[in-house]
Amino acid sequence: MYVALVFVVAILWSLVGVFVKMASTMLDSATITFLRFAIGVLFLLALLWWKKGKLRIRGKERWVWFGAVGKSANYFFENIGIALGLSYGYIIGSPVGTIVVLLVMVFAFRESISRIEWLAALVCLIGVFFVNWNGNSLDEMVSEHGAVTLLFVLSGIGYAFHVLSQKKLVQSMDAITMNVSVFFWSALITALPLPFQFEFKGTVSVSAVVSVLLLGAITGISFYMFSTALKHVPFFVAVIVSNSSVMFTVLWGWLFFKEPVSIYVVIGVLLFVAGMVTVNWPKGKARAVPVQASATGERSRGE
Repeated sequence: MYVALVFVVAILWSLVGVFVKMASTMLDSATITFLRFAIGVLFLLALLWWKKGKLRIRGKERWVWFGAVGKSANYFFENIGIALGLSYGYIIGSPVGTIVVLLVMVFAFRESISRIEWLAALVCLIGVFFVNWNGNSLDEMVSEHGAVTLLFVLSGIGYAFHVLSQKKLVQSMDAITMNVSVFFWSALITALPLPFQFEFKGTVSVSAVVSVLLLGAITGISFYMFSTALKHVPFFVAVIVSNSSVMFTVLWGWLFFKEPVSIYVVIGVLLFVAGMVTVNWPKGKARAVPVQASATGERSRGE
């Protein structure tokens, strides 16, 4: 049952690109980013009230702000990249974030990283290259897709900072409180550019409105669903199942928008999924880098 719950979450995550693309026909990327957080916080506050009978948002801990800035950057650059490029292009954010997390753990936290983990990071990097290559010439890859790729890389870096903040906050907060606090401040941060960037594109469609609402719901609810499943499913199983979202993300882009999916994209996806699963594979008492699951506020079983 709980493995099925993880699979449901994976499907929800895989649809983000589709929903952002549809919402982009009505609103600008900055507004979509704000609404993802704002609606998500409403869902989480309702859940927090139902679970604990009280509402509490933490803001004194520096790691809350660290996570809020990171997650804001993650969604902000991701949404712009999806609006300008392919709906599945944002899948490179997770492997990029994984590599950044490994580097920060080594150089900032002085943690030891095994050769297998470095090899897994290299495999992720090769996978990212294949996805961006997509059979094009190197000139086309840089000139036509370079700017969008950079946006997704910046999104991945923001994702990494969010992962690191949760690695710290999980020691003193439960998953709901942590997520509602980080997302609340993220909503305020992403509201700042709205007076200057808000753009209504003149077309109201049911698909765009529903997409915005579902993006918020996914932001608020999916992470709680994942954390619930982690209490009953081994972490490495959850990582394998949740990372299946990458393959579905590519599939939706092809089905809904007829986006090009070459053998190079398929190879790239398989490579960085293999790399991320390897990084998160059980290592006894060694720590694992949480991928995707980081947003739940739950530690891996290896920690």
